Amino acid sequence: MSTENYVPNIIFEKPPLKWLAVGLLKDHLENSFYVFVSGARKRDVNRFISQTQTGEVRISVEIIPETEIKPFAQLTEILDDDLPSGNISMGGVQIGISRFHIKVKPPYRIRYTIDPPISRPREVRDVFETTFDDQISADVRCEVDRGSVRITLEELSNGSTLQSGSQDVRVGFPVEFHTPKSQHFRGNWRIRVRGLEDNSYFKLSFDKVVF
Repeated sequence: MSTENYVPNIIFEKPPLKWLAVGLLKDHLENSFYVFVSGARKRDVNRFISQTQTGEVRISVEIIPETEIKPFAQLTEILDDDLPSGNISMGGVQIGISRFHIKVKPPYRIRYTIDPPISRPREVRDVFETTFDDQISADVRCEVDRGSVRITLEELSNGSTLQSGSQDVRVGFPVEFHTPKSQHFRGNWRIRVRGLEDNSYFKLSFDKVVF
């Protein structure tokens, strides 16, 4: 992945205070999101911010209007005014993305895309993980630009795994999941990505529907 002449799309207001930084992310339609980055070690937060500015790690969010979506029973509303604890974990940092100003009226689909480097895990912090809740299905795509990774999708409920699937992803062979939730459950999902080779680069996209 070339980073030459890369223009960062996340603008952090100031250097992180202790171990938390807040950035602003906009899409091509001027919808905007807060990005919260926190970590137990200040150097991990600083490294992540530096990677977003050079293009080594890229995060984008796209709003897709929907007209045929209907909410399912027992949908739980996520309160965006609360500070996210971080729904993405990688490299010792937690990344939370919260809607700030959305011009499109619900229902709409939010497509999150993150494009980071990854190597074979030597400790827990080396595994990429993200979670998203209250979704009728898990719509996920993973591809690699270099090396190879293993992606695992799980549906969770109260600490138990309802269903799970894993696939290896290599250059030129992207993997997609379009997995419906289990009946009578909320549709809480977790994605984990492990590097199978050092210095791999993968791109992960997943959708979340908002009513």
